[in-house]
Amino acid sequence: MSWKSMSTAKFWWIGKPLYTSQLEEGLACHIPEQFAGVLARNQLQTLQLTRYPSAYVVNTDDAGQPGKHWTLFVCEKDHCDFFDSFGCSPEVYGQDFADFARRQGPLRHNTRRIQGNQSSVCGHYCFFYLCHKFHEPSPHALSVFQSNLTENDRLVHAWAHHHFPYLSFEDGETCLDNMLELMDLS
Repeated sequence: MSWKSMSTAKFWWIGKPLYTSQLEEGLACHIPEQFAGVLARNQLQTLQLTRYPSAYVVNTDDAGQPGKHWTLFVCEKDHCDFFDSFGCSPEVYGQDFADFARRQGPLRHNTRRIQGNQSSVCGHYCFFYLCHKFHEPSPHALSVFQSNLTENDRLVHAWAHHHFPYLSFEDGETCLDNMLELMDLS
């Protein structure tokens, strides 16, 4: 059975986010050459890149806080890619994100939202993006996700469980709830 056909399988839990340790463990195993770490927003202030490409999964919350939403910077020598499953630019997440992006040179970022309102699978999307960028390079990797955001969340969740079956998942708040709190728009 392919991971796409498992998207509606009984193990689908919409409210189970990934935590720092899960991201570190999974990415260190699957993309050890490119994976450079999991960071909190305020850790971007002093980050100095030492190798390229460097992939950083960055939470929109500060260190010591519970965490809100996972995003991703992939820095190469001549540019930096920013990935956000809500399709936002780095500036949306505050000055630390904006300053880091500016220091890395030309920035490319996705603008299409692929994650639904009621899910916590932003970390799963980061896994998906990185594994496809470095193992199955394709400029169209995200095209598997369509306009049905709930189905996208089911697909990426099934994909993560298929490719990272050893990761445990915990209940948590939705990314959108945390985003609204971050931007104080609730």
